[in-house]
Amino acid sequence: MTMTEIDKLFTQGFYFGKIKDLVLDYSEFLNKAHEVRELVRDKSKWCFQNVTNDESLPHLIPAQEKEKRLKIIKDRNLTVSLREYQLISDPQYQHFYDYFDNIAKKLVLKMYPTLNDNNILLGGFIQLFENDDYLDTHTDGYMNGYCTIVIYLSDIQNYNGSGKLVIEDFDETCDPIIGNYSVFEMTKNDVRHRIDKVTENFQRLSYLIHVRKN
Repeated sequence: MTMTEIDKLFTQGFYFGKIKDLVLDYSEFLNKAHEVRELVRDKSKWCFQNVTNDESLPHLIPAQEKEKRLKIIKDRNLTVSLREYQLISDPQYQHFYDYFDNIAKKLVLKMYPTLNDNNILLGGFIQLFENDDYLDTHTDGYMNGYCTIVIYLSDIQNYNGSGKLVIEDFDETCDPIIGNYSVFEMTKNDVRHRIDKVTENFQRLSYLIHVRKN
């Protein structure tokens, strides 16, 4: 990001960029993304996250319990604000987190010159949206952090235009495909955004990092 782009981020609260501007070896990035996409084949490696207006229901459940949860939602006529998968927490996937966190960290330290490894905390996870998954309008400011960074890993060959990131305050969108990333700035902004419903077998894959105060 240039200083002009950083100024724009702090003015409007969001920014869309290209991963090629952040990494030295783009082929390595593409290989990492491909490895993550291969994990989608085995849903036992994933949890299903589902947020409803019934607070008694846990948000994260094993992916194998998804259909049971959807039946409960239908039977109780519940309102759903989020449907997605998250890769399970397992040491065998730590190399993914380390790799993507290093990309994000370089960006964060450029955006916030007063920060360093001792006063920031990066919390990232790999998320997947498939058919009928979405995220309702929300803001990220409740986390009391610095910013949220989303690195998109979806295969462009599989993209059909669904699952877009929508910035409602500015009526702008970002295609969630490999090579793109987005940033939400939270120290001075709290923009409303959503993820449109995924359709027609598009697999919306990304690495999401919340940057919090340590």
